Amino acid sequence: MKYRDLQLCYARAPWAYFSHKPPTEMWADDWNDRPYEHNAGTPYDAFKIAFDAEYDEPCTDHCNSPWSVEAINRGEIAWLRQSRYSSEKKTPIFAGCTLAQFVDLVSSEGGTVYLPGGFAMHAEAPEAK
Repeated sequence: MKYRDLQLCYARAPWAYFSHKPPTEMWADDWNDRPYEHNAGTPYDAFKIAFDAEYDEPCTDHCNSPWSVEAINRGEIAWLRQSRYSSEKKTPIFAGCTLAQFVDLVSSEGGTVYLPGGFAMHAEAPEAK
């Protein structure tokens, strides 16, 4: 699988995590617990990138959100959605979004994605251990 085809499985600004597996097949500590923002660990064996963009997370505007990572990865809500401070309509970013789509969406919405030096989207991503 190429890096560009890795799928979004977890996001907590400024980090987004991508995997070879579909998001519903990924796991980490307490991904079945609500609220995810106070319980969930970062995913095992995922490719991590940084981003800077005007997006809100599912837990925004909640003391204790009603979602687990499992629920978010099933598509009950987007990992990233239009910021309440943004005046422009932004495309929500759901679990399963590929790395290539993520870079295109964040960049087209005026954000920045930070990839490692020498990174190539068309390169083969190493398999998770």
